[in-house]
Amino acid sequence: MDETAAGGEDTGVAMTPPPSRARLRVGLLVDSLVQPAWVVEAVRQIIRDGIAEIVCVVVNEAGESPVRRKLPVLQRAARWIENRDMLAYAAYQRFDARRYPPARDPEAPEDLTPVIGDAPLVIPVTPRMTKHCDYFPEEAVARIRALELDVLLRFGFRILKGDALSSARYGVWSFHHGDNTINRGGPAGFWEVMEGHHATGAVLQRLTEQLDAGHVIARSFAATETLSFRRNRAKFYWIAAQLLPQALRRLRDEGPEQIEQPARWEAYSQRLYVAPTGGEIVRLFVRLAGRLVKRKWISVTEREQWIVAYRFTKGVPDSNDVPDGVLYRFQELQPPKDRIWADPFPAAHEGRHFLFFEEKLDAVRNAHLSVAELDEKGRPGAPRIVLQRPYHLSYPHVFRWNGGWYMVPETFQVRRVELYRTDSFPDGWTLQAVLLEDVEAVDPTIFEHDGRWWLSFASSVRGTHEASALHFYHAASPLGPWEPHRNNPVKVDVRSARPAGRVFHHEGRLYRPAQDGSPRYGTGIVVHELLELTPTSFREEEVTRISATWRPGLTGTHTINAAGGLTAIDARQRRNRFQ
Repeated sequence: MDETAAGGEDTGVAMTPPPSRARLRVGLLVDSLVQPAWVVEAVRQIIRDGIAEIVCVVVNEAGESPVRRKLPVLQRAARWIENRDMLAYAAYQRFDARRYPPARDPEAPEDLTPVIGDAPLVIPVTPRMTKHCDYFPEEAVARIRALELDVLLRFGFRILKGDALSSARYGVWSFHHGDNTINRGGPAGFWEVMEGHHATGAVLQRLTEQLDAGHVIARSFAATETLSFRRNRAKFYWIAAQLLPQALRRLRDEGPEQIEQPARWEAYSQRLYVAPTGGEIVRLFVRLAGRLVKRKWISVTEREQWIVAYRFTKGVPDSNDVPDGVLYRFQELQPPKDRIWADPFPAAHEGRHFLFFEEKLDAVRNAHLSVAELDEKGRPGAPRIVLQRPYHLSYPHVFRWNGGWYMVPETFQVRRVELYRTDSFPDGWTLQAVLLEDVEAVDPTIFEHDGRWWLSFASSVRGTHEASALHFYHAASPLGPWEPHRNNPVKVDVRSARPAGRVFHHEGRLYRPAQDGSPRYGTGIVVHELLELTPTSFREEEVTRISATWRPGLTGTHTINAAGGLTAIDARQRRNRFQ
């Protein structure tokens, strides 16, 4: 997530590090103390977690832009057409909001005052306004600089230019709701839906004099909603809000070099998106109606089913636990039509090979965990249940420690992480310990690295339903006690956060498989090299992607594992309901 964009001109911001572990001094730039709910939530988090104190609030005192008060006579007709188009867009927004209301509206107005209290200094500013930009008066800039702020957070004003950009030590930070390499402009979350983008991005950046070349501090991505831009906007607003406390915490704990990394070259979108015209609204509405009809037709005529595929690889011992990527040679385990098999975890024990997986029957609410033994010729035996609880189980992550066999399955439904042990492998699993309580942990994955044990999992951001936030915990042993990574969630990206299997070593390097949940759950697998993982830092880089393209009829894949020369992967296949 810690990508950077092409940096613009130097704003003169000093890059001296803040005092270690001290709260940062932050100011807010707003048009009003009534702010959208997602902004209030972001500010609440940085105060609640002790990351920063709000020292001042700079309030915009300007009225309507003088550029807009009087229009030349020849522009009045164009303005009338623009107003007509805006009425069409507003009518479509109302329809979308009624048809697809978000579970939690990030744009609902909330008062910021109870969150920040009475302590922050309020600084009214009347900027000098050009057609598109705001410039702060010299006296206002001097007054802000005297407060020795670390960061100014922009939630108001228009495009800022001039000395205001250098009035805080680390500059002015601002959100761009859209992936600026693809979508410049707005409306936020609209064109990603209409153009069928797989993911909708958001960027937190430090502003520079060059409008399109702000220094990107962090990015996040949410899976694009297929039919509703209001739901799409709601989801990625809540996800984007997580970038702010994460970036400020990284600045406080690791220093400015983690924020101001050398900018990498990026190509920006040529098109500047604007609100749709009336004609575009009609065409886009027809497009969405076509998607809805297609979805209904597929649901009536087809069903999707998760299956498991596997392959034995003859190689050197060092590669026995490295997944085989020659997927078109895999053998498939086809479940009966009334169930799914997914999340395969192979295990080698005393010269025998076993395959653990989730089994979910259509007629039963919760899934259980099953195992099948594969003989020396790769022939599978009959599956049998090895663990069943009164709640949903999946992701049977089995591993060895101190000569014994352990399992950490997903027990998301009861909001805890459980550790099981057996003395009669592959059966006889009993609860050994509860590793974490009151936590939403999706696909918990445990591994050893640099003398410590690590537990990773994904969770959803409040107000959303997709597991797009990656968390790490660490401990001296699998029994704990487990301590959270200082910068949790270390990553918020539906395309590459959620674990997709065991972390594995290959040629001295560490790799982490992750799920790509865009445009929907279980689309593909992304393998990263873990470049840095300590209790206070995290850095990874994408190495390769696995798509469900090794045979026709597959629509997704989301778990891959290897052990003892046996690699297993799952896949989602499409089946005709009438055959």
